[in-house]
Amino acid sequence: MAMIPEVPFSELINRPKATTAKLAESRAHELRLRRRDDVDLVLLDAEEGQRRTEMVNTAVRFLRALVTGGEEKRRLAMEVAPEVFPWVRFLPPEDVRAFLAELSEMLTSIEELDTNAPVFTLVTQWKHTAEVYADPETLAALTRQRDPDADFGPVPPPPGVVE
Repeated sequence: MAMIPEVPFSELINRPKATTAKLAESRAHELRLRRRDDVDLVLLDAEEGQRRTEMVNTAVRFLRALVTGGEEKRRLAMEVAPEVFPWVRFLPPEDVRAFLAELSEMLTSIEELDTNAPVFTLVTQWKHTAEVYADPETLAALTRQRDPDADFGPVPPPPGVVE
């Protein structure tokens, strides 16, 4: 992967032509704008942005075809999932299938939105589920049968909460 050139954000403000020339020279077609008191920004030329959007949409259609296709396609999706998401190895097979189906639905749903946040949230949630399966003690604690009538006593307030 090509290194992304970086410049201070103020350089874009003070020397816009020189800064955008660096963008044009970038193999990645992007320029990182470092900001002192906030998250960095990435300047991307419009054509590259359109190419990336089309690439993501193509990947979404490809994944959707795998996950929603026949049994052979779903088997193939299950087979390659650990290469993309190594943590799925800790999930039961039915959960991997559920994750892939939800991911496909989510990717389809956000095609028209201006945010990828729901996908990030979904992947993070499933990754945390895999973490539970990976830790036998946590899995046992969360799946243990409990007496519905049992009273475990008062629950202390979370740290930092004043009563």
